[in-house]
Parts: sequence; C-alpha cells; structure tokens
Amino acid sequence: QTSDTVSAANGGTFAGNVAMSGNATVGGTLGSTGLITASAGVAIGGTSSPNTLDDYEEGVHQTAITMSSSGTVTLNTSYDSLSYTKVGRLVTITGHPRIASVSSPVGSMYLSLPFTAKNGQQDESRSGGVLNYYDNSGGSGSYYKLLAMQINQNSNLLSINNTHTANFNLTPAASDEIYLNFCYITD
Repeated sequence: QTSDTVSAANGGTFAGNVAMSGNATVGGTLGSTGLITASAGVAIGGTSSPNTLDDYEEGVHQTAITMSSSGTVTLNTSYDSLSYTKVGRLVTITGHPRIASVSSPVGSMYLSLPFTAKNGQQDESRSGGVLNYYDNSGGSGSYYKLLAMQINQNSNLLSINNTHTANFNLTPAASDEIYLNFCYITD
C-alpha cells in the first residue's frame, strides 16, 4: 500500500523489518531492543553540523616510542597498547606502556597515538597535561615522577618532556613505566 502516513492502531506494533526513506518524525520516546544505525550521524540539540555526532569508535592502538635525535626504545609487547574511545572529534586515551629495552636513546621522547590531532591554529589544536612516569633506573631508589606531555597540532605523537632538565629531554631505561589518561581533539 502506498501512503504518506503509516500507523499502528491503538498503540500496536510493527513486526519484521520496516524500511523508510526520507524523514521520519517520532513523537514521544523511541525505543529499540536492537541496533539502531545512523550512517549520517545523530543530531543532538539542533540540526546543524556542530550538533551532529557522526563518529564513535572504541579500540586498542599498539603504540611505539621514538626518540627525536637517535637511539631506540622497545616496549614490552605485553604492555604496548593504549585503549581509546573516539566520540565525534574527542579522543580519550588510557594506557600503561612499559619499556623492555633501550639502545642509546637521545633527545625528546615521543609516543605514537591512534589519530592525528586537529590541524589548526596552535592555541586551539594543541593539548597537554601531566603523566605519571615510573623511573626504574634508580635501583632501590626508583621513583614515580610527574612529567609534562604535549600533542602539537596536526601530529599523532605525544611528546613526553622532563621539565626537571634544561632541554626537557628524558632518558628512558628498561623497566620504566608510563601511566596515561588524557584527551585530545582531531579534525
């Protein structure tokens, strides 16, 4: 039957699959016991682009460490993953990577991220904060220290900086650990 309006009399229900094209309006509460897909996104609080949630993803990123000047840092393969949740353009990262070995690391230390940060003006696209770093190189004097972290615009690298040194460089060692939980924005 062709009609502009389809209704279920007296609060009835539809069974099976229902296909619609165009716009549909639901008054009241829309309930579903199955999966609802919205490939174009979901508009919340308005219909303009800034109000449209068009991306959601959960996953695990196998991270790696690089040094800006030279040397290598190898992560323990049992502890080299970062969990992430991406809602719209906001990415939340949680992880606890652990260093397995190093070979003459020199320079700034960078940790790879699953998404590239927003490309734009510096003030709106950078992210930063503090992370907890377990420095195991001190033997019985091993200790936790707070280190600065920064993500520059249009980058998928987290810079880890030792603010206790003149050049901010960090010298990682085997068995060091990094504790992370932070957010950044993407395009």
